[in-house]
Amino acid sequence: MTKTVATSYHRDYDWTITKTAAAPQVSTPAGTPVTSSYDIVVAKAGSTDSAWTMTGTITVTNPNTWQAVTADVTDLTDIGASCTVTGGNDVVIPAGQSVTLSYSCQFASQPAYTGSNTATVQPRRSARWITSPRRHRRPTPTRSS
Repeated sequence: MTKTVATSYHRDYDWTITKTAAAPQVSTPAGTPVTSSYDIVVAKAGSTDSAWTMTGTITVTNPNTWQAVTADVTDLTDIGASCTVTGGNDVVIPAGQSVTLSYSCQFASQPAYTGSNTATVQPRRSARWITSPRRHRRPTPTRSS
């Protein structure tokens, strides 16, 4: 099995902007143009993260060359997400082939930004999935003269 992962989130930055004129008040006759200088200060005041997602693919390979295998494919993370594998129930993996499924994980609140994300494949016939067929032959007796 192989797995890919891509993460994303949205970050809003909060800023403060202050404009200060060199002369806060200027008196001139009506209609007379005035020139004034001012300073603008912009400072980052913080940020807010939201809309955390984790997506990717899970590729399951059937090493058997003699039969297809049916399995359930799930995805689980330890950082507080609810994950869904698209088409992950009753997946038929043809003999000697692979099937690639998409998954996505949604977070209700800010997750830890490090953790594990584990895919699990639960075959319906685990013994046939794990082992390949072997034919056993009786040893051929040897004759001594």
